[in-house]
Amino acid sequence: MKIIRYGLYVASVAIISIFLLCVFWIYQAPAFDSKILDNNSRTVVYDTNNNEVAKLGNQIGENLETADIPQKNARCYLGNRGQ
Repeated sequence: MKIIRYGLYVASVAIISIFLLCVFWIYQAPAFDSKILDNNSRTVVYDTNNNEVAKLGNQIGENLETADIPQKNARCYLGNRGQ
């Protein structure tokens, strides 16, 4: 009976300690800034010879009309939509 009581005591102290540690981490966390979520930067991918392979990011892209896409690609991309 003493072992169970001691085990419950240790478990409750551990749970309270973890809870207080989490509260401390939340309290010490920096203020949330929604501007961080706006990723306007590009990622540049290089190969083993340090040649630029691709640029990835939010600032790359262009709008295309369906008529500008080759027919095979249009069937592939739009196939699930019934076109």
